[in-house]
This record gives sequence, C-alpha cells and structure tokens, in this order.
Amino acid sequence: MKQVFIVRRDLGMSTGKIAVQVAHASQQLCEMAIKRFNMDYERWKREGAKKVVLYVNSKDELLKFYDDVIGMPKVLITDAGLTEVPAGTVTVAGFGPAEDGKMNRFFGSLPLL
Repeated sequence: MKQVFIVRRDLGMSTGKIAVQVAHASQQLCEMAIKRFNMDYERWKREGAKKVVLYVNSKDELLKFYDDVIGMPKVLITDAGLTEVPAGTVTVAGFGPAEDGKMNRFFGSLPLL
C-alpha cells in the first residue's frame, strides 16, 4: 500500500514549499482513510507507510487525475498564499493509501519528482 502525491511543477515552488504541501496532503489523507474509508491504516504503517511524489506541468493535468480517481481517499491542497504562491492556488493532489497495483494503474504514466 502507498500514498501518491502529484505536485504542480509549473508553479516553481521551492523544495521546502513542496515538502510542506505534500505533508498537508498526507495528514489529510490519513484522517480521511481512517474516518471515511475504513482503510487498514495500521497495515499501511506496518508496511513502511510508503509515499511516492510525482509531478505534472499544469493545474489542468492535476485536476484530470484527481477527477478520474475513485474509490480511495483523495485531497486537493490549496495554498493560503502567505509565501510563494497566491492564496487559493491548487498545489498538490494526494491519494491513498491504496494497494500498489491500483496506484500504479492510475499513476504509472507520471514521472517521479
């Protein structure tokens, strides 16, 4: 099982900014997985709590993946606008945890960040 994060590379966010946005997504996904999806969160943790960070080059690409994924926790992260990007900017989409095979089918075409 793993979580997958898709980062918008077109925004030119710093490494630190990306890390924070992905952390926000991971936290929200974990809460959602437990509360709304009854996911085996403990199994994911036992297996190493895998995470993969991928990228796209536009908001449209990110939203296409987000809209196409069903049957697992997913979140869109929008920024507060206090540092590098304007308020309300969609920065990251996060998914899972879900089975590796399912994740690979949805996201296997995307490059690693």
